[in-house]
Amino acid sequence: MVFKNLKPANVVVTVIHDEDNDGELDVKWLLLPVEGTGVSNNIDGKFGPPDYDQCVITLSSGINEIQIRMRYHD
Repeated sequence: MVFKNLKPANVVVTVIHDEDNDGELDVKWLLLPVEGTGVSNNIDGKFGPPDYDQCVITLSSGINEIQIRMRYHD
């Protein structure tokens, strides 16, 4: 994805692969995702989503690209 003209800010980027195209993140027992997820800084939450402080990135004029690793849980 490409986002243009972003202003400097602290942000967290979350990505969901909606594999069945139903507009929702599908989960199983204990709310574990069954579809792909990813978050800025590639932090993996142990019991639920990771903390904001672990995932926050600072957008500035020097950031041109970030990469987010998708995790798939079966």
